[in-house]
Amino acid sequence: MSVGAPVHALDTGVPVSFDFAGFNLVGSLHETNRPAAHGVILLNQGPVDRGGSHRLYIKLANELTAMGVPVLRFDARGVGESDGIWQAETQETGLSILEAYGHIQRGVWKDDALAAIEFMQRTTGVSRIILGGLCGGSQTPRCPLPRFPPCPSPSSAS
Repeated sequence: MSVGAPVHALDTGVPVSFDFAGFNLVGSLHETNRPAAHGVILLNQGPVDRGGSHRLYIKLANELTAMGVPVLRFDARGVGESDGIWQAETQETGLSILEAYGHIQRGVWKDDALAAIEFMQRTTGVSRIILGGLCGGSQTPRCPLPRFPPCPSPSSAS
């Protein structure tokens, strides 16, 4: 990069917040300027805030909104700017990283994801939501979300 070269500034979205079980969850909503049927929610990569490692989630949200897909990035309970203490942080003895991610695999943030789905549907009007994430963020969508039917897996789709 040379001095004086134009720098592409990333859109970090509109600050939003929504309540879940008495906790204030904080996020960033990347909206489009046209109606969309589908939206994307990017889930925490573990105890990493909603920007993701190396701002990857911000970059991905910019790409998706350029294609007309609204995106919500949010901090789950106890992460980033959201209220609460991450369940793994309450252990007096401390947990190894494997034990901490075990909490995520067992669905510690499943209800946070449900609250985010309801917020995004209410706010943007999208009818279908794709949950995505890296590392720990890829585990929450694997947990049963009782109020929402699962999408067919690639192996079961005909």
